[in-house]
Amino acid sequence: MRSGTANKKRLLLEASGRRADTLSARENLTIPQSRSECLSPGGESSATGAPARTKPAGASVPAQDRAIRYNLDDPLGTYQQVVAGVREGITIHDSAGRIIQQNESHRNLLGYPDSEILGKTPAWYLEGGREAFRRVTEELQQQPMYRGEARCRTRSGSWLEVELRAVAIRNGAGNICGYAIFVDVATEKKRIEDALRESEERFNVFMNNSSVVAFMRDVGGRYVYVNRAFEKYVGKRSTEILGKTPFEIWPQEIAKALAEADKQVLAAGQPIEMYEKTALPGDEETREWLTIKFPFHDRRQNVFVGSVSIDVTERKSLEEQLRQSQKMEAVGRLAGGIAHDFNNLLTIITGYCELLLNSSGVNEDQRGKIEEIKRAGDRAALLTRQLLAFSRKQVLAPRVLDLNVVIENLRKMIERLIGEDIEFVTVPSPKLDMVRADPGQVEQIIMNLVVNARDAMPHGGRLTIETANVELDEAYARAHRPSLPGHYVMIAVTDSGMGMDSETQKRIFEPFFTTKEQGKGTGLGLATVYGIVKQSGGFIWVYSEPGVGSSFKIYFPRVPGPMETLPADHIESGQLEGSETILVAEDEQSLRLLIKETLERHGYKVLVASDGKQALRMSSRFKGPIHLLIADVVMPQMGGRQLAGRLTASRSGIGVLYISGYTDDAIVHHGILDPNTAFLQKPFSPDSLARKVRMVLSAHQGKNTLII
Repeated sequence: MRSGTANKKRLLLEASGRRADTLSARENLTIPQSRSECLSPGGESSATGAPARTKPAGASVPAQDRAIRYNLDDPLGTYQQVVAGVREGITIHDSAGRIIQQNESHRNLLGYPDSEILGKTPAWYLEGGREAFRRVTEELQQQPMYRGEARCRTRSGSWLEVELRAVAIRNGAGNICGYAIFVDVATEKKRIEDALRESEERFNVFMNNSSVVAFMRDVGGRYVYVNRAFEKYVGKRSTEILGKTPFEIWPQEIAKALAEADKQVLAAGQPIEMYEKTALPGDEETREWLTIKFPFHDRRQNVFVGSVSIDVTERKSLEEQLRQSQKMEAVGRLAGGIAHDFNNLLTIITGYCELLLNSSGVNEDQRGKIEEIKRAGDRAALLTRQLLAFSRKQVLAPRVLDLNVVIENLRKMIERLIGEDIEFVTVPSPKLDMVRADPGQVEQIIMNLVVNARDAMPHGGRLTIETANVELDEAYARAHRPSLPGHYVMIAVTDSGMGMDSETQKRIFEPFFTTKEQGKGTGLGLATVYGIVKQSGGFIWVYSEPGVGSSFKIYFPRVPGPMETLPADHIESGQLEGSETILVAEDEQSLRLLIKETLERHGYKVLVASDGKQALRMSSRFKGPIHLLIADVVMPQMGGRQLAGRLTASRSGIGVLYISGYTDDAIVHHGILDPNTAFLQKPFSPDSLARKVRMVLSAHQGKNTLII
């Protein structure tokens, strides 16, 4: 048999999908070898022009039809066995496309018996009719095989989705003598292929629309897959990434860490959750990622490392800020509690020192020793005030302020403080908005920052205080938690000193943390600034570089309205005397006695009680007028606020002065005094007590309410 014939047989068998099953029979298939054996498109013999004859099954068939019908009368039955054993439906067609034979599978698939289908073309049952079949035959003019999907109408009238393949049968001269068409319902393989394709499409859509950065690397570390988020982050398309290793994408140190992480995952043989840091070449910004890496195999058992990463840079920053805030809050509570207990003791120590110093029976030697005790007590009192400021437990008396005026009023003091080797420059905003803050506390903020700047410039430098109106947007607020977007008034204190590294900056607002040498600082200056700013509703941010300098920027919320002037509260020493009756409620016995002695020295009549309930009983028994109640805010059984409410209800003309070493919501809200409230912060001196009492009594004379 000629090689051309063998090739045609192979083509037919391969198109049927049954080549392996029919190799033993292919030599028995006869393909027309000459033009005389081909049929014309009209169904006539191309050699004789006689009409083609179609015989019913079992009838004798002329030689040329036997050739077209592939030895139907083969005594061995090989062809019938092959066609009968094929699962696909097979039809054999003449050159005009008319069906001259169908196998049993085709008969079962579409339901047409031979009597109905033989002699017809596929246009009879194909959706699209003649046009659909024409596309098949035209493609077979150029290609050895047609593949496609089609819909066939079955004998019952329903439509069947099929996979259709067709081959043209040619003679030795290359002319088409007929066709073989194979139809099959959507095969399991096709369904699998379609499902796989759809799965891949869903996977790509899912991964490319996700914000997570995902990739796969082989055991050699080469990227075999990256999603769109990965492309966006590294600034390269996948075609520039695939096949490369991390050492070709990332800086060497980062690439080494990524490669080590891959080894760790492969060695573990299970998913591992880890944090990774990356920075692109030439980019100073480091991103931090929460990454899950996992090993997996493909169907060929090739090993890969998969990775999905979420950018947690901002979250880690917020977590660090939260931890820092919680730490500061805890230390603040501790500091506030300590300050409260110390304030009672310090009031007693410094108070009795002052009383002794004002006594006539103290000699010079004794006076010197008492003064040393008092100075030590005053220093300790300063520390407790700083602790209260840090813990945001001090009492504020906020007013509407112009920060430019505050800075200008401090100019001379600042110049004396920093010395001549430091240049002092102010850059005030010409149209600065107002803020609401305690003027004394704002002055303390500025002076503490000035002292800090001076100490950072031991060999001289430049100190700049600047003010400005600023508007902070959402982006700034997100990057500088816990700040909020809005309009603020900024005051910046900048020095050209030694600066700080990032680790130092993380701790500078902690109480007792200092970079100064032993004995040069308490470590409470910046902690105090932090507490005052937070309690005033603002926030503070520091910018610093080693060898360049530092800039502390404080932001106070902007408020409308003109600046408020401070009332004059100075009272001369000769005006401190009085004769009024004062009820003192204080649970600390030594302090209670100190207050009693101090007031009696100034001519007042004093009633003392150890708690609120005793004070009420004393008031009910006392028949004369009581002009003033001095009450500790926090006492057992009944606090100062509750006591004052009961007494003012029964004695409408009584004034109230609260004293405390620790604030709470009884008389303050977030550290700000309630309106019309008189308050004296512990520790206080006998002189400051006498002045405050005189102020309250003078303001209260002839009034049923107290206005301070």
